Amino acid sequence: MELELCAASYSSALKSNHHPFKRVELCANLEQGGTTPSPGTIAATVENVDAECHVLIRPRVGNFNYSSEEIQVMQQDILLAKSLGAKGVVFGVMNSQDRFDLNKNLLLLEAAEGMQSTFHRAVDSSSAYMKDIQSIINCGFQRVLTSGGGTNVEAGKEQLKELMLSNPDIEVMIGGGINTTNVKQLYDYIQPHAIHFSATDWVKDESKNMYTTNYLETSLSKMKEILAQL
Repeated sequence: MELELCAASYSSALKSNHHPFKRVELCANLEQGGTTPSPGTIAATVENVDAECHVLIRPRVGNFNYSSEEIQVMQQDILLAKSLGAKGVVFGVMNSQDRFDLNKNLLLLEAAEGMQSTFHRAVDSSSAYMKDIQSIINCGFQRVLTSGGGTNVEAGKEQLKELMLSNPDIEVMIGGGINTTNVKQLYDYIQPHAIHFSATDWVKDESKNMYTTNYLETSLSKMKEILAQL
């Protein structure tokens, strides 16, 4: 089984060096589901983090039905991540009917040639989950990050179990709501290829500037508690 840490900052990504993570999914703005991190964050992570750096490619918050202009931005972000030494990219495009968008995903896969590609939890919004999982496989993604079509892994565990029993031709990585109280039971029940979690705490920003807000940061103690269950 492989482990992936979802890290919303360089400082969070560095905490993965304390444990044998296979990958770090690097992002920004985890409070809103994650967006593409800065070039500086990618470069620092590639240079100083032991785990493979896989970069989230998501140009904005909200749905995963991207315009042609947004696809162009995503292509450029993929090429930039590749040039900075990232091992892989993480993305997912759905159409207006909440189905896998073949043409737009193929454009992004072309840009990602030579890198590993993970289709992320956009698939959990699918109106035809199992059919879209098969489309993801057919397109050549190496991995799918999914909560089984549910709002979290607990809600989607039956469909995830069914997916694993079907022997999918893709690495299935479960994520969404993984914590210290459920990680062992979910792993034992689903038997996934990989587990993805963030182990975050809220950091309270009590400064007086006009943009003050709270944000999520990986907690080393939470990370250790989750890993201790496995």
